[in-house]
Amino acid sequence: MLREIAAEQLKLQKIQNQEDEFVREVLSDFWICCVSREASILGRKEVLGGKAKFGILGDGKEVRR
Repeated sequence: MLREIAAEQLKLQKIQNQEDEFVREVLSDFWICCVSREASILGRKEVLGGKAKFGILGDGKEVRR
């Protein structure tokens, strides 16, 4: 009986660890998207404002795995 309970708790713990890792990865990807989008907006403002002659921006390509 105790072995079954311990095995079940171990399974639940492994599932929780996998979910935590997934959440960390999603949040990391989201952060990359936000920083990339802000950099793209700043670059576009400089190009349209005449401070830069041209700009090659990576809009829409923030997360690639």
